[in-house]
Amino acid sequence: MAGPLNVPTVTQNDLSFGPGVVYVGPVGSTPSTHLGAVEAGSTLEIRSSVLDVRQGNPSALIKRFNQSQDVGYSCSGLEWDLYVISQALGCGVTSAAGKLDFGGDPNTAKIALLVQHQTPAGGTIDVRIWEAVGNGEVSLGFGEDSHKFPYRWDAVLADTDWAGGSLTDKNRYFQIEKQ
Repeated sequence: MAGPLNVPTVTQNDLSFGPGVVYVGPVGSTPSTHLGAVEAGSTLEIRSSVLDVRQGNPSALIKRFNQSQDVGYSCSGLEWDLYVISQALGCGVTSAAGKLDFGGDPNTAKIALLVQHQTPAGGTIDVRIWEAVGNGEVSLGFGEDSHKFPYRWDAVLADTDWAGGSLTDKNRYFQIEKQ
């Protein structure tokens, strides 16, 4: 009897699952503040809005331009970390006394964001968002289940990477490195 049908060639070392470790920090340096426990299911979202140029009858696509590009990262934290909450809000002041003061600041703070994921085969996947701002929303739910803190950061066009190297027009939002 023949084996299963339609089974592609699979590079098993490229398979992975589970969350990563998330770090935040000041723009211009490698983030080192650990976000803490996060729920599986974080998402890196990459979107491009395009302009199609068509010619002929019937019209045929001859060129496509990117008109806007957006990159965002979202995850759900599981720990009460007021500093991380302030970073997701994009503003607020935290203190060593365990307080978060919020409200009245029109500016949003930029951060650097690093997501490190270790694969079952022992490799790593690093997602480096050079500069990001919190989307300004954090829902602090008080329920019977474990508390969850949904966070989202949106990439901001950056001029330099964390080592101070210049970025070009093709790599100013993020970098993914698979090792």
